[in-house]
Amino acid sequence: MDKDIKSLIEGIEKLRELGNGVLVVPLQNENELKKRVIAMQGYLKQRKNTG
Repeated sequence: MDKDIKSLIEGIEKLRELGNGVLVVPLQNENELKKRVIAMQGYLKQRKNTG
């Protein structure tokens, strides 16, 4: 388990070095995935209507 956590931390640090606001947050469960999909759909609809 400690090895997995260290690998995750290393991955996040590498992404942080890339910059440009890149941040990866792993989903915890299927319910969170559904909420994120709904939020992204709302964002895309709003973007389409304004642009």
